Amino acid sequence: MAAVGAAGIALVLVAAMTTTARVGVDYEVHERSLPLYQKVIAFLHRDIEMRALAGSIVAGMTDPEARALRLLEWTARNIRPVPPGLPVIDDHPYSIVVRGYGTDDQAATVLASLAAYSGLAALRAFAPNGTGGHHAFVAITIDGDWRIFDARGVAFRAPDGRLASASALRADPRLAEAAGADNGPAGPAYPELVARIDLSQAKSVTDHMPLERLGREIRRLLRLSD
Repeated sequence: MAAVGAAGIALVLVAAMTTTARVGVDYEVHERSLPLYQKVIAFLHRDIEMRALAGSIVAGMTDPEARALRLLEWTARNIRPVPPGLPVIDDHPYSIVVRGYGTDDQAATVLASLAAYSGLAALRAFAPNGTGGHHAFVAITIDGDWRIFDARGVAFRAPDGRLASASALRADPRLAEAAGADNGPAGPAYPELVARIDLSQAKSVTDHMPLERLGREIRRLLRLSD
């Protein structure tokens, strides 16, 4: 019993340990202190909500392409560009969902996260835009190949009407011309952008999932102990 009591006390002490939460506001990082248990509960809450949201959006759908397109449609409709005068806030994808607005990068993060929560492998991919910045895309695995999306509601299709694979877009960037035309003369130059996408530099969004985050932290601690 003494061992159980000691373990309980130790658990309470660990849960009450002070930790740090970070959030970016207008590209400046701010930190605040909070108990470890509060950070863990908030992390799990956001995970549960994102998982439930993804499930509700694609409920009853089994075709991966149809599910990806439904998630794209939802993201484009519900994550609007940052309204003038409001801050750019960089935090958890679920907070972006709750706010209902975000940058193009953040919309891509939401789409990739929803895809991952619905069982589709997804990455955030970036292409140099020729002006020193980059354009955010999402790559989702469908039928064994990556398909490319712009989270603002753009999908790229092959001549047969199906989603064009990343390899097909690299081989013939002209497949993206129709998407560019749909966005008007001031829209993104998609043929040039998709040709510059480097999937080897794409980034995962699974750090927001508890098991993946735990695995990353364990690997980090193992490296520190070497």
